[in-house]
Amino acid sequence: WGEWVCVSDYAGTLLAEPGMYMTSGHVVNLSEPISKQNNGIVLVFSEYVNNAVANQSFHTIFIPKLVVDKHNGVGHCFQLSTSNLEYFATKYLYIHDTHITGHNNNNLTGTSSCGITYTNNRFVLRYVIGV
Repeated sequence: WGEWVCVSDYAGTLLAEPGMYMTSGHVVNLSEPISKQNNGIVLVFSEYVNNAVANQSFHTIFIPKLVVDKHNGVGHCFQLSTSNLEYFATKYLYIHDTHITGHNNNNLTGTSSCGITYTNNRFVLRYVIGV
């Protein structure tokens, strides 16, 4: 039958609360290393509207600690959008065991060579949660 598990045991630990675009000058220092988490981290992004962090269009992305262990400091690419695809964005982050750094493209806007309009400045990294 298995073992009963308390959901609160898996609530996670808030490792950082940056609220930033994550450009190359942005560094998020984690309160605990990813290697000390049970499974890895969850990155939480949301929209940035009218020069303020907005509580809408949340994206949660799991990063296994094994990936960080095997590829410490390597870049990761994430696609984000609003529910109706009015805004589409990508974020490129370098994930290290103890910190996360950004990339200059993370606040750009424009049209890609394949014709997709992107608004990378529409989203910010809100939370890093250890799980």
